[in-house]
Amino acid sequence: MTLAATCFSQNKAVLAEAHKMVKDGAGAVVCYVVSNDDTPLEYATVTVLKPEDSTMIAGGITDEQGYAIIAPVPYGTYMVKIGYIGYKSLYINNISVSKEQAVVTTGKQKINTSTKTLKGVTVNAEREMLQSNLDKRVFNVDKSIVTEGSTGVDILENIPSVSVDLDGNVSLRGSSSVTILVDGRPTNLTMDEIPADMIESVEVVTNPSARYEPDGTSGIINVVLKKKKTLGFNISASIGAGMSDDKKNVYFGKYNASLNLNFRVKKVNFFLSYSFRSFSFTNHSTMNRMNVFNNDTSFLNQKSEYIMNGRPQNVRAGIDYFINDNNTISFEFGYRRRMHYHINDITSLTTGKNNSFYNQHSYNPKLPTHNFNASINYKYTSPTVKGRELTIDMFFSDNNRYDQNIVEKNYIIPPYDYYQSTITDNNGRIFNAQIDFVTPIGNGGRLETGYKLSYKLTKETYTYYIGEDSSLLIEQTDRNDASKYTDIINAAYLIYSNSIKNVFKYQVGLRAELAKNISELQSSNDVFSPAPYFNLFPTIHLRYDFNPMHSMQLSYSMRVRRPRGHELDPFLNDIDPLNLRQGNRELKPELTHSFDLGYLLTYKKMSLSANVFYRFRTKIISRYTILINDSTTFTTYANLNNSHSFGLEIAYQQELWKVWRLSLNANLFQTYVNADSLYDKSLRNDFSWRLRWNNTFTLPLDFQIQLTADYRSPSLTLNSMGFESGGAGQGRMSATWSIDFGIKKSFFKKTFSIALNVNDLFNTRQTYVESYGSTSNSYYESKMRHQRDSRRVYLTLTYNLSNYKVKRRNNSGENSDYDDMEE
Repeated sequence: MTLAATCFSQNKAVLAEAHKMVKDGAGAVVCYVVSNDDTPLEYATVTVLKPEDSTMIAGGITDEQGYAIIAPVPYGTYMVKIGYIGYKSLYINNISVSKEQAVVTTGKQKINTSTKTLKGVTVNAEREMLQSNLDKRVFNVDKSIVTEGSTGVDILENIPSVSVDLDGNVSLRGSSSVTILVDGRPTNLTMDEIPADMIESVEVVTNPSARYEPDGTSGIINVVLKKKKTLGFNISASIGAGMSDDKKNVYFGKYNASLNLNFRVKKVNFFLSYSFRSFSFTNHSTMNRMNVFNNDTSFLNQKSEYIMNGRPQNVRAGIDYFINDNNTISFEFGYRRRMHYHINDITSLTTGKNNSFYNQHSYNPKLPTHNFNASINYKYTSPTVKGRELTIDMFFSDNNRYDQNIVEKNYIIPPYDYYQSTITDNNGRIFNAQIDFVTPIGNGGRLETGYKLSYKLTKETYTYYIGEDSSLLIEQTDRNDASKYTDIINAAYLIYSNSIKNVFKYQVGLRAELAKNISELQSSNDVFSPAPYFNLFPTIHLRYDFNPMHSMQLSYSMRVRRPRGHELDPFLNDIDPLNLRQGNRELKPELTHSFDLGYLLTYKKMSLSANVFYRFRTKIISRYTILINDSTTFTTYANLNNSHSFGLEIAYQQELWKVWRLSLNANLFQTYVNADSLYDKSLRNDFSWRLRWNNTFTLPLDFQIQLTADYRSPSLTLNSMGFESGGAGQGRMSATWSIDFGIKKSFFKKTFSIALNVNDLFNTRQTYVESYGSTSNSYYESKMRHQRDSRRVYLTLTYNLSNYKVKRRNNSGENSDYDDMEE
């Protein structure tokens, strides 16, 4: 059997298409490129070169299935170069195209992360930490030393264009409206509950196709968890400990452990992962606020120390059953238990018309949160038609959280004691069902279509107690309440894509959604149920490959940002009586038109990408704060009119002298907000930028050192910055900078490693916020400072054992699949 028949027996359409490109005196070269786990690599560059001087004859880029057809290629003998962003190039010698064999295949080329010999050429295909394509960026977690022993929050902080503030709020390209998925699905997990050791990679997609849900006006962040499918037995285990300080005190009690198992025999793959984390952080804050209400002026000075402790545990298990070469069914289950508690001490002094001075101590008992999720996936791949696939996916998640906040206030002026207890019982459920179908159509075309049902239910009960003695609290039945929020979305999409002469590729898509929201409030028997709203979300992606080194892409998508649970929450939060907070049940979805123009250059050991983007947002969901009396602010949410955002992203990567890899990323953002009189004019125009520089040094004796510097300019913030999620809202945040350092040593052929990393080496991550707001009869101006124990030191031990094949001799002397382990 020929090489072509062996490697492409299931993709005869590829060879048929290649034969159509054969001309007089010239043939075609077909290449199939996969990653180390046999996943097809899209956008890999394949170049046919003259062996004597490396002159380029022809080139192309692999499609979504990992195939590239290079034509026309004049008859002769050549060298083929395979390149992929994040990998070193592979070279294949002695590829001969002739009249007798006009179509030549290179076979399946696997880019591995270990040193291999490929057709006599030794290559070392180490992935880059950050892989940049025109349509997305992929952050490979295993290449980041400075995030070992940390969490998903720390990983996001290391990704260009992504920012995380002190409260854990994530923003992408300067916008907090971003959708975070785990393995492509919605999640009840918070990023600080996912250990870095369980994450394979993080994908950032700024203009997704119509196949994705349109939620998140700035794009999608997809966290991909580790899950191997390689034959044999694979294990990865890590254990670590850490400490932190805030320039005054040193804090211990940071521990983590994780275990990832994968065992595959023939048609069955089993995987299991477990993680445990014990964490704590401390935040010191001060706020000085001037209040002017009806010509009366008062001053508020507050100091706060907030301590959070948590112990989340996660378990994931699943089975993949490969029925045959074309049918696979997968089952996955997950359980999370989080025990957490916090302590917050506030000292508050108000001077003016009504003076007051009190000390407040609030805390919550150690109460667990439980989350269970399950999914089933079926995939069919056509054996005769290349690219024809059918997938069916169902997902269910149930989350239960029981919280109790206990507040003790000791008033010195005027003298009295006050006690408060609030109990919140929250249950959230998510169910998704989706079917997707992909098939080639016409001459080189591709058609994708599918349907998705999304159902989300959130129930919350709220019980309120107050009193002047902690043992004699009285239930306030007039404050008790219960709410239920239901969100149902039916969606269907259609995408068509094709290419012209294999250099100009286009994709057009349309997603239709019918959404229904119901908000119920028990106390008033009030049901807020607006009419179902129907929206069409078009997407367009155009790409032109000038040659294997230069590419350009233009994309457009329409996106939506739906109100979140806490933004709709009708319960008044008065834990801090001078900084009240409440949601708004009448918020409307926010819509965005997003445009992106990107350029990508890959040359030898260097890559450069540049993206210019523009977003037009309407009905912007934003938080704002107003003064409601001479000493109290009230924070809620509203829909603003619209805004215009412009931005530029530049990512540069270079390998120098085989021991030094550097990446430099720059981001610039300009935003104009049309908010009528809700915001001060100075808060409607924002220019900000961010610069990140990463250096990785690969040294002898299996040492690696990583040094990362990050700077963020002053920027506009519309987030609440109070001590209990209230207080100062819209304003400007100061610049921040930090340096992270990590060193890693590998042993025993890189199966065991020890890593030491220091986040915020010089303890500089502190934030200053100036906030102000006004109405016709009031004005406030505040200055806040936040200082966390951001300098953290982690020591992590990791053990990896991969590709152990299980064999055993049976009575006949033949090898079976159960025997002693061989590497």
